[in-house]
Amino acid sequence: MLIIYREKKELQNQELLVLERNEINHIKALRLKDDDEILVSDGEGKAYKSKLKYPDKLIINYKEIILEQKKQNVTICSAIPSGNRLEKMIDMAVQLGITNYIPVIYRYSERKDFSIERIKKIIRQASSQCGRLTLANIYAPIRFQDIFQYYKHKIMLFADKNPEHKISFNELVQISKRK
Repeated sequence: MLIIYREKKELQNQELLVLERNEINHIKALRLKDDDEILVSDGEGKAYKSKLKYPDKLIINYKEIILEQKKQNVTICSAIPSGNRLEKMIDMAVQLGITNYIPVIYRYSERKDFSIERIKKIIRQASSQCGRLTLANIYAPIRFQDIFQYYKHKIMLFADKNPEHKISFNELVQISKRK
């Protein structure tokens, strides 16, 4: 079933929802008809069953609520990949169930910025594709040293292609303080 995302304030007591152009194109591509059911989600785990009023409106039924169970919080912190690799990574990570993405700027990072709005659009598309009612969060880029301020008492896993590089969390914190 197709899922359309709207912010909570847009959904409050609004029985008729006007669709955006890209959503209308998606509906046409799926060959949905008048009175077909679509879910409208607030992106926080709550969705409402709605009926399509072709071609550009939905009637929201606030009595039929679907709730998504909260799953474990999974955050990915990574350097910002170049080219379209960031978009592919976000798409796959969202479909696998991440809840947060934090881009990290390292001392020698080549790419330091990207369009957060573009990434939010990819998150919506990927969430709709896999049927998630909860949208992943995206944050502004932070420096590597700042990661440890946010995640002091959490489990952190670092990927390294070289297996002989073993380092404890405390050693990693000390290295990050050196600059």
